[in-house]
Amino acid sequence: MSPSTPPGLGTRLVADALGVDRPADLLARHNFLSPHGQMAALIVDAAWKVDDLDHKIVQASRSAYRELQAIERGVGSTVLGTIGADITVLAERRGQSADHLKALTGAYRRSVPQAEDPPATEQRRSASRAQATSTPDSPTRAAALRTAAAPPVPAAPISPAATSPAPAERPARSR
Repeated sequence: MSPSTPPGLGTRLVADALGVDRPADLLARHNFLSPHGQMAALIVDAAWKVDDLDHKIVQASRSAYRELQAIERGVGSTVLGTIGADITVLAERRGQSADHLKALTGAYRRSVPQAEDPPATEQRRSASRAQATSTPDSPTRAAALRTAAAPPVPAAPISPAATSPAPAERPARSR
């Protein structure tokens, strides 16, 4: 991508959701074989596909513009209808791919521990700086900080007996 070319939709979606300049920057955050590394690779691939579809839409739009200019000059066009259909199909595919990319970035954000998420880390640093300059620690504040730092308590497993009624006894058949 040259400096004059604006980033594609996929790159912009990843930048907005995860705070990286380029989707490929995600690959450096994790070991490639780890689950987070694999998720990052899926995001990068999806972003590149959205960017590619975005580029194809721009090219098709330029072709349609050239055809419209030819019609304006009085030259007939036989491909304008197919270009319009191509743009429609590309736009639909780009929309679906963008939705898929949004789902991937959402899953990535939920699965990455906060310590590995740079935007969240920066927010925590800002919060801790603000706390450092605020009132001295009190027992209540210390308890609140311990509670906030504690991992969530897992829900109790649901036993099959509690969720489904007991099967009714069937009378024995005589043969």
